Amino acid sequence: MEQLKTKIYDDIFQRILQGDFQSDALIKENELIDYYGVSRAPVREALLMLCTEGVLKSIPRAGYHIVQISEKQEREIMQFRALLECSALKANWEYINDDVIERLVSADANRYLTVPTPFSSFWEASINFHTSLIAIGNNNYAVESLRTAMRTQYRAFAQYIWDFHSRSNFPNSDLGHKELIDSITSRNLPLSVSLLEQDIMAFRIYDKFKVLK
Repeated sequence: MEQLKTKIYDDIFQRILQGDFQSDALIKENELIDYYGVSRAPVREALLMLCTEGVLKSIPRAGYHIVQISEKQEREIMQFRALLECSALKANWEYINDDVIERLVSADANRYLTVPTPFSSFWEASINFHTSLIAIGNNNYAVESLRTAMRTQYRAFAQYIWDFHSRSNFPNSDLGHKELIDSITSRNLPLSVSLLEQDIMAFRIYDKFKVLK
């Protein structure tokens, strides 16, 4: 039952990100039961998980509404990430060695992406890179807090491009973190912190990427 609930949760979340549900539509429990061909329990538990995470909001006797992320929330997430990640980089600097740098290079999968690129691939790789960087300090709470913040940004990104015909493709951009990795490799802490902060604060879809209707 637990695996089934998780599978349904993951699938609903991805369908929300892909724009399979209209942003103003109600997601109905009975329709999901028919769609997945399962009993009510795993569907309801998956929906409750999404409500707990703030992805959905339950509307009694009606269904579930997709929670929209405001520009204010997006700015606050960027500010939180900058404080968290830059402070962690400074605190964990002494633990960075050749093995850590090798892991960061491996985690920087976005440098291999070409255009057009499904935006799910970009976000998964970005989350992996940034959580790998903060994981140097072996603080699981920090890692999970960052992961949650970036998943919310992922939702904001998806929400923004629902209205564009090109929503399945990621626009042309420099997607990797080579300059940041190079500065870490050269042991330049001030530059590394500056580049990390720039990367985080330029994450905002409205500013960094130009998506055309």
